[in-house]
Amino acid sequence: MSILYKQFTVPLSEQNLARDMRDLVASDLGLSADDILELEILKKSLDARKKSQIFHHYQLRLVTRDDETLLRTNADKLENFEEKARYHPTNDIDFKGKSFRHPPVIIGSGPAGTFAALVLAELGQKCIVVERGEAVEDRMRTVHRLQRSGSFSEESNYCYGEGGAGTFSDGKLTCGRNHPLIRYLFEQWVRFGAPDSILYEAHPHIGTDYLMQIARKT
Repeated sequence: MSILYKQFTVPLSEQNLARDMRDLVASDLGLSADDILELEILKKSLDARKKSQIFHHYQLRLVTRDDETLLRTNADKLENFEEKARYHPTNDIDFKGKSFRHPPVIIGSGPAGTFAALVLAELGQKCIVVERGEAVEDRMRTVHRLQRSGSFSEESNYCYGEGGAGTFSDGKLTCGRNHPLIRYLFEQWVRFGAPDSILYEAHPHIGTDYLMQIARKT
């Protein structure tokens, strides 16, 4: 059994004291930290509407030593947690013991091409990825040369090359968070080196340094 803490609010001033989240939640619910067996952050957002009162709002999943009593005594804050079904792109595909006559050819190693290749690999299928630009390490040097001297390569630049056009972006993930595939995509980015905070932040952000590392690993 798990509990959903619908909205746990923490003033930014308290977070600056580096207090453990488990201690903060336990204090709010009248528990000891040891009474909280599991704590998972599901969502996190910043409320800065008043400059004098800046808060972080959290949605949390909890497992405690006595969930039933806690639900009865904190009905305004807590409710039963219902796990949503996790969608995986291979859910409706059965490739057991099967293979393509010829390996699929994927054009481009941007996000769409990379994830297409990843899903095929998870299904045990070989594929060929064709990319006009350079591998990310070489592409970095080519882009730096463009910045320093203006020397432009038509084949490998900010738009073309391993990782796609987003590799040199600032890494803001401004996609539809409610799409059933988004959780899978974010989990794969974390698997290959992105910070796990992208799984729960209201405005997730990876960062250029992480993006280049992820492109190398995938």
